[in-house]
Amino acid sequence: ITQSGFSILLLGGDGNDTITLNDGPLLTDGLALLVAGGNGDDTITLNGGLSLLVSGGSGDDVITLNSGSGVLLLIGRDGDDTITINSNAGVLLLGGGDGDDTITNLGFLGAARTGDGDHNLVNGGTIFGPVDLEGGDDTLILQPGFSFELFGITGTVSGGDGSDTLGFRNLGTVDPSIMNNLTSFENLGFFGGETTLIGDWTFSGFTAVYEGTFILAQGATLTTTSLTVDPGGTANIIGTLTATTGRTDNAGTLLVNGRLNSTVYNTGLVGGAGTISGDLYNSGTVSPGNSIGTLNVGGSYAHGSGATYIAEVTAGGQSDLLNVAGRADLNGGAVLTVLPRALYPDGFNWTILTAAGGIDGTFAQVQGQPDSPVLSLTLNYGTHDVGLQVSRTPYESFGNSSGERATGAGLDLSLI
Repeated sequence: ITQSGFSILLLGGDGNDTITLNDGPLLTDGLALLVAGGNGDDTITLNGGLSLLVSGGSGDDVITLNSGSGVLLLIGRDGDDTITINSNAGVLLLGGGDGDDTITNLGFLGAARTGDGDHNLVNGGTIFGPVDLEGGDDTLILQPGFSFELFGITGTVSGGDGSDTLGFRNLGTVDPSIMNNLTSFENLGFFGGETTLIGDWTFSGFTAVYEGTFILAQGATLTTTSLTVDPGGTANIIGTLTATTGRTDNAGTLLVNGRLNSTVYNTGLVGGAGTISGDLYNSGTVSPGNSIGTLNVGGSYAHGSGATYIAEVTAGGQSDLLNVAGRADLNGGAVLTVLPRALYPDGFNWTILTAAGGIDGTFAQVQGQPDSPVLSLTLNYGTHDVGLQVSRTPYESFGNSSGERATGAGLDLSLI
């Protein structure tokens, strides 16, 4: 069904209907008293004008308001509906059913009650009324362009009952004053781009980095039950993050340049030059520092059989260091490094791991061996430390005559 201009009723049947309302000629610009789908999976598109009532049916409906469209009352009903309010479009009152709806507001949204499904509300426009996401495990994602005020009218969003998540997408720097317009959100999520938190934050539920970069600024604090970083996510903890359950699961990139009060279970990459207060279980990659630097672990360290420790070293003797207050259990795995070009004497050593509680086990191999007939890298183990050491084959041993051996011995003396 496609209609331009004034309509009293635009009604779909019980099939999968497509209903489109376009602008009409002057004085009949897309005015409809009722636009309603039936019980199928309907597609309703408004390309301008004013509609008094727009209602989806009981199916999984797609309702789109394009620029210039306005709706006084929009009802999604009980399917898993997708509702999009584009720029320069608006809905005064919105009611959802009990399905799992996805609502994207890039224009204007007044009051809303979404029902008891698990709803996702993405706001990159203006919310100027009270929005209640009601029951279910709902998610509100704020992205650039969002606002909670129109002509002096202040909007609010409540997560309602359930376990609800406040999400940020590419918001730059955010301070806790944003919570003045938000209530009943237990969890915190990051959904792409880069967002930096300043100030002090507390959530009674989890924090998750699904994609993009989350930065906890220097001096900022975040208290949450747990931290999870997914493969597409990066968390850079420059301030202090406390996981009250003591658990952080990292499958992405976790940089600790401040303090992380938690035990970390790593299958991704852990780096930085700060402190992990608990244990570090590494089944992925650990790379201390941001270049050369020290990563401190307040508990114990466990290095899995498939894990990698990346150790950056310099010809001047500096190196990355994993400094463990407890015990280090090494169950194979690899140390990966790149040896800078220089003249190294036999036995030149970098300390790459210290453990006050002792060292148990060994690494299985050193990866990144120099392309040299005389140099190789080995690991040496002390009671409380592991060193990366240069082993040099004497030049003298390559000589086939007394003169060649004498020349080689002279070269060897120059490296002592």
